[in-house]
Amino acid sequence: MAPSIGGGYIFLAEWDESKILMNIDGQDVSLQVIGDADKRPSRSSSMIKTYRAPGIDVRATYTVTWDCSQSDSESCEVTKFNATYEVRKDDRSQTIQATGTVGC
Repeated sequence: MAPSIGGGYIFLAEWDESKILMNIDGQDVSLQVIGDADKRPSRSSSMIKTYRAPGIDVRATYTVTWDCSQSDSESCEVTKFNATYEVRKDDRSQTIQATGTVGC
Protein backbone atom coordinates (compact mmCIF):
# COMPACT_ATOMS: atom_id res chain seq x y z
CA MET A 1 0.00 0.00 0.00
CA ALA A 2 1.14 3.52 -0.73
CA PRO A 3 -0.78 6.02 1.42
CA SER A 4 0.70 8.99 -0.44
CA ILE A 5 -1.24 8.04 -3.57
CA GLY A 6 -4.45 6.76 -1.97
CA GLY A 7 -5.92 3.59 -0.57
CA GLY A 8 -5.80 0.16 -2.10
CA TYR A 9 -3.04 -1.98 -3.51
CA ILE A 10 -0.60 -0.80 -6.16
CA PHE A 11 1.35 -4.05 -6.60
CA LEU A 12 0.26 -7.69 -6.42
CA ALA A 13 2.26 -10.81 -7.26
CA GLU A 14 1.90 -14.55 -6.95
CA TRP A 15 4.50 -16.12 -4.63
CA ASP A 16 6.19 -17.81 -7.61
CA GLU A 17 5.94 -14.58 -9.65
CA SER A 18 3.87 -16.33 -12.33
CA LYS A 19 1.54 -13.32 -12.28
CA ILE A 20 2.62 -9.79 -11.38
CA LEU A 21 0.32 -6.75 -11.57
CA MET A 22 0.99 -3.08 -10.86
CA ASN A 23 -1.58 -0.32 -11.09
CA ILE A 24 -0.09 2.30 -13.41
CA ASP A 25 -2.12 5.27 -14.64
CA GLY A 26 -5.26 3.66 -13.17
CA GLN A 27 -4.85 0.37 -15.05
CA ASP A 28 -3.57 -3.00 -13.84
CA VAL A 29 -0.50 -3.76 -15.96
CA SER A 30 1.03 -7.25 -16.21
CA LEU A 31 4.78 -7.15 -15.54
CA GLN A 32 7.59 -9.65 -16.10
CA VAL A 33 10.62 -10.11 -13.83
CA ILE A 34 13.85 -9.17 -15.63
CA GLY A 35 17.05 -10.99 -14.70
CA ASP A 36 17.65 -13.69 -12.16
CA ALA A 37 15.20 -14.12 -9.32
CA ASP A 38 16.87 -13.13 -6.05
CA LYS A 39 16.42 -15.06 -2.86
CA ARG A 40 13.90 -13.59 -0.48
CA PRO A 41 15.55 -11.07 1.83
CA SER A 42 15.85 -11.65 5.56
CA ARG A 43 15.32 -9.21 8.43
CA SER A 44 16.93 -5.79 7.80
CA SER A 45 18.26 -6.82 4.39
CA SER A 46 17.20 -5.51 0.99
CA MET A 47 16.52 -6.99 -2.41
CA ILE A 48 16.26 -5.20 -5.75
CA LYS A 49 14.09 -6.51 -8.58
CA THR A 50 13.43 -5.16 -12.04
CA TYR A 51 10.08 -5.61 -13.79
CA ARG A 52 9.10 -4.72 -17.34
CA ALA A 53 6.10 -4.36 -19.65
CA PRO A 54 6.04 -2.69 -23.08
CA GLY A 55 7.03 0.95 -22.52
CA ILE A 56 7.28 0.48 -18.73
CA ASP A 57 10.24 -0.25 -16.45
CA VAL A 58 9.91 -0.73 -12.67
CA ARG A 59 12.84 -0.99 -10.27
CA ALA A 60 11.70 -2.22 -6.85
CA THR A 61 13.74 -2.18 -3.65
CA TYR A 62 12.30 -4.33 -0.87
CA THR A 63 13.57 -4.00 2.72
CA VAL A 64 12.34 -6.48 5.32
CA THR A 65 10.93 -4.83 8.46
CA TRP A 66 9.57 -7.95 10.20
CA ASP A 67 9.79 -11.68 9.67
CA CYS A 68 8.85 -14.88 11.47
CA SER A 69 12.09 -14.93 13.43
CA GLN A 70 10.33 -12.35 15.63
CA SER A 71 7.32 -14.59 16.21
CA ASP A 72 6.67 -17.31 18.77
CA SER A 73 4.38 -19.12 16.35
CA GLU A 74 5.78 -22.14 14.51
CA SER A 75 3.17 -21.68 11.80
CA CYS A 76 4.26 -18.13 10.93
CA GLU A 77 4.66 -17.58 7.17
CA VAL A 78 4.57 -13.77 6.95
CA THR A 79 7.22 -11.23 6.04
CA LYS A 80 6.55 -7.48 6.19
CA PHE A 81 8.58 -4.99 4.19
CA ASN A 82 9.01 -1.42 3.00
CA ALA A 83 9.19 -0.98 -0.76
CA THR A 84 10.41 1.73 -3.09
CA TYR A 85 9.10 1.51 -6.64
CA GLU A 86 10.81 3.60 -9.32
CA VAL A 87 8.41 3.55 -12.26
CA ARG A 88 9.29 4.80 -15.74
CA LYS A 89 6.65 4.98 -18.44
CA ASP A 90 7.49 6.58 -21.74
CA ASP A 91 9.18 9.88 -20.81
CA ARG A 92 7.72 10.09 -17.28
CA SER A 93 8.99 8.71 -13.97
CA GLN A 94 7.65 8.48 -10.44
CA THR A 95 9.04 7.06 -7.20
CA ILE A 96 6.56 5.55 -4.76
CA GLN A 97 7.15 4.54 -1.12
CA ALA A 98 4.98 1.65 0.02
CA THR A 99 4.61 -1.09 2.62
CA GLY A 100 3.57 -4.66 2.08
CA THR A 101 3.26 -8.21 3.29
CA VAL A 102 4.16 -11.50 1.67
CA GLY A 103 2.96 -14.88 2.91
CA CYS A 104 -0.18 -16.35 4.39
